[in-house]
Amino acid sequence: MDPWIPPGITPALTLAPPRGGTGVSTGSAAINTLIVNTLATDNLNGLWITSGATQTAVRNLVSIDNDAAVRVDGDPNSFEGTLSLKVSDGCITAQGLSSPGLDTGCTASGTSTAAVTPLTTLSGALFGQLSSADAANSGAVDGTGSIDYSAIQDWSSFSASERHWGRAGHGGISARGRCASGDRCAIWDWSVTLSSVLADPLGNPPLSEMVKASHVLTHTWSVASAYACQSQLFTPNWDGTHCSSLFLDYAFETIVGIPTENGLCDVGDDCTLARNYGAYAGEGLPEQLTPDPLMPATTTVPGFGSAYVVRYKTNGH
Repeated sequence: MDPWIPPGITPALTLAPPRGGTGVSTGSAAINTLIVNTLATDNLNGLWITSGATQTAVRNLVSIDNDAAVRVDGDPNSFEGTLSLKVSDGCITAQGLSSPGLDTGCTASGTSTAAVTPLTTLSGALFGQLSSADAANSGAVDGTGSIDYSAIQDWSSFSASERHWGRAGHGGISARGRCASGDRCAIWDWSVTLSSVLADPLGNPPLSEMVKASHVLTHTWSVASAYACQSQLFTPNWDGTHCSSLFLDYAFETIVGIPTENGLCDVGDDCTLARNYGAYAGEGLPEQLTPDPLMPATTTVPGFGSAYVVRYKTNGH
């Protein structure tokens, strides 16, 4: 079973061509954007809060080997949880901002409460280039795991959703960018390794950390009426203009449409634990987090309520 990753607030792995583009960008008209459990690497900007974006909340970010770990051109912003940054990449904050959330030294400022942890390398954290073929793909790779671009017949069949074709090269400049005509190509796997610094930040098992109130966040948006607010959620709050709800920062709604259709782990939802930084949430069959298989795996958090949270049993290779 492959994890479903919701849009908008998704844990993400981002790669771009050589020092071009941005890992994660808010967009210029974004309001109340939530960026949670994100990994950005090998970009011009790891995270870019663009000019015109307001009320951006960043929770748990890993940004490394980008020209700038974080670029801030819009505000106000709040950085919370853990920021694992390659500080030597630097942070860029536009002049004249009243509440950027980070300063140019990549230190939390203003209302931000994030703990900044220096990170120097991701070596060994992600599985990376395969040295052999994928059982679900017909590509006939050589002994190093590579194949000519022109010989690839199957671009979409892989045994895991975290795999795709890319340039061969085991990292570095030669492996950046998409695999194109004339290139040697290989299958890349962006799942974590068993000893990854990205794996299981809540611990394994995670139950003692999951029940802490610090993992409860508030989602606020504009709706036309109290009825529109109440029809979307089990426990909404309506203030006459805005609708708000509580959600857990470490999980996502497993089945969209039951009951809230927003991808967040709201009160009463069936949810899947986002086990790692980045898009990879584990693999295999889901398992309950309570020791008794006959008891519902309900997670109750002070100030939140409860949700049904499971996780994928296998994490990494």
